[in-house]
Amino acid sequence: MVTANWLNENNWSQQINLNQQVIQIAPSAPDSEQQILSAILAAGSLGKGRETFSKINHLKPQDFFLRQHGFVYRAMLRLFDRGSEIDATLVINELKLAVNKEQTALDQVGGEGFIYQLTSIAPSNLESHVQAVCKASYQRNLIRFGQDVITIGSQNRLELSEMVEKSASAFHSVTSQMGNLTGGDEAVLYDALSAEVERLNSDEPPPTRISSGFGGLNTVIDGGFRRNSLYLFAAPSGWGKSALLASLAVNMLRAGQRVLFFSWEMDIQRVLWRMMTIVAGVEWQRIEKKTLTPDETKRVHDAIQELQGLQASKLFTIIRQNHPTPQQIRSKLEEHRFQSGFDAVIMDYVDRRTIGMPSSSNRYSNEEKQASDVWEAIRGMKDTYDAAFITATQINRDGVKRQGNYTGEHIFGSSAAKNASDFVGLIKHPARYDDAWDNEECVFIEIDKYRDGTSTDNKGNPLKIYMKWEPHYTRFSDWRQPVPGALTL
Repeated sequence: MVTANWLNENNWSQQINLNQQVIQIAPSAPDSEQQILSAILAAGSLGKGRETFSKINHLKPQDFFLRQHGFVYRAMLRLFDRGSEIDATLVINELKLAVNKEQTALDQVGGEGFIYQLTSIAPSNLESHVQAVCKASYQRNLIRFGQDVITIGSQNRLELSEMVEKSASAFHSVTSQMGNLTGGDEAVLYDALSAEVERLNSDEPPPTRISSGFGGLNTVIDGGFRRNSLYLFAAPSGWGKSALLASLAVNMLRAGQRVLFFSWEMDIQRVLWRMMTIVAGVEWQRIEKKTLTPDETKRVHDAIQELQGLQASKLFTIIRQNHPTPQQIRSKLEEHRFQSGFDAVIMDYVDRRTIGMPSSSNRYSNEEKQASDVWEAIRGMKDTYDAAFITATQINRDGVKRQGNYTGEHIFGSSAAKNASDFVGLIKHPARYDDAWDNEECVFIEIDKYRDGTSTDNKGNPLKIYMKWEPHYTRFSDWRQPVPGALTL
C-alpha cells in the first residue's frame, strides 16, 4: 500500500477555528456538497466525469465543510490533475492509496458504501450547488477574518506597522478567494463585459487618464496613465530612471493627483533634493555650495514651499523601504489606501538588489525564479488597487548598453517583467553611443511594448518619444525642436 501525504494537507479539525458558540452557526451547505460529488460520479458512470469536473475545478477541497466531502473531492482533483477519468471505482482506489495513522482515506470517509451512496443521489442543478458551497466557504472565511482583526486590534504590544501588515495579510487571504463566488474566470469575464456594455450605453464619461505631464508620452499612451495598469521604464545605471520617475511625480502632483512614492534606493532627503532641483531648475551642487543668484534663491524657496504644500495636503507621500518583501509593500499600500488614498504609485526601482523575498524562503536559488515571483507580486498589486503603477528597472548587460541596442529582453526578469507590464519603455541616450548624434540633451524613450495600443510606427519601427534631458537638474521635459523621425508633439 502506498502512503500519500495529502491526507495531512487538509486538517478539517482546523478548518474553522472558532469558539463553540460560533461553530454551531458556522455557514455550511452539506446537501449541496453531496450534490456536487454525486453529479461528478453520475457523469463518470457515462464516461463524462472528467468533463463535468473541469467545469467546477475552481473549487478547492477546503471549500467543503464536511471532512469526508473534502476528502472525496481531493481524490477527484488528484485524478483530474493526472489526466484521468473520474468515476466511483477510480475514486475509491484513490482514497485507498492515502494512509494516515493506519487508516486509509476511504476508511475515514465511511468506506465504499459512502461512495456508492453518493452515486444513488439524483443530481440536480449543479451550478446552484457550486454557488452555495462557495458562498458558505466565503462566509466562514469572513468570520475567521473578523476574529483575526479583533485579535490583532486587541494586541497593544504590536507596532502600527506590524498591525497594518497582519491585518492586510488577513484581508488579502479573504479577497483572494472572491473569484470562487463567481464560478470562475468565465463568469468574471461575462460580468465585466456586461458592465462595459452598460457603461457604453449610458451617459457616463470615459474613464479619466492620469496625465504624465509630457505631451509626447501622453500621445502614445492615449492621454495618460491608466489605472490598474503597470508602466515600466528601463535604462542602464545612470541613464535617468529615477530622474524620470521623479519628473513624473512632480507633473502628476502639480495636476492634483495623489502620488505614493516608494523609494528603495535613495533616502527620503535625497528624493526631496532631486525633486527640488526639478521644480526650481537649479543645479543641486550650486544649492549645496550656496552659490546662488537672487533669482535662483527665490526659485529654490518657492520650490521648497510647493513641495511642503503638497505633503501637507496629503497629495504626496514618500515611503523609504530597505529591501522590502512584496508583503511589506502591500501592507503599506493597504495602510495608505485607507488613510489618504492614491491615484498613482511610483516604485523606484525594481531589481534583485532592491526587493527581497521572505527570509524563510529557500526557493530563490536563481535570479530568474526570484524575478518571476517579484513581477508576479507587482502584477497582483496593480490588479488590486485602483491606481496607475509606474516603475523602472535596470539594463544590466554592458555590451548592449554601450551600443544602445538593448530591448525588453535585457531587463531584470525580462519575460516575467514584460508579462506583468502593460507598457515597457526603454530610455536611450544616443549621444553616448552614436558619434553622429551631436545633441546630448536630446534623448528618447523607445516603446518596447504597449498592451493597449501600438508600439511601432507605420514602417514597423519602434515608436520613439523624444525628450529633453537636463542632467544638471536631473529632469526630463518635452523635446520641442524638430528631430528626424520623431513623434510630432
